[in-house]
Amino acid sequence: MPMRKIEELHSFPFWKIVQLERNYQKIKASVKKEGIKDPIIVTNSGLILDGHHRWRIAIELGLREIPCKVPKNFAEIFKIILGAGKDIARMIAKLIF
Repeated sequence: MPMRKIEELHSFPFWKIVQLERNYQKIKASVKKEGIKDPIIVTNSGLILDGHHRWRIAIELGLREIPCKVPKNFAEIFKIILGAGKDIARMIAKLIF
């Protein structure tokens, strides 16, 4: 699995607004115990598409590198964006209802 340096990666400017915190501590405990199992998904330029919690946790734990995967085509990127959209929709629904 290809590794990237933490400082090469960056998130969308608005991502902190939409991040869901419900599983953060659980994920952090897992990373401390077992490391990062699933790569974060990034563009060639290092923009994080999926895996913001793992990236943030890696920074907090002082990791220098993190496993990454770059989508091969637009269809893969679109699938990731749709998944993020579902999370955002769930969060908004909880706030409204």
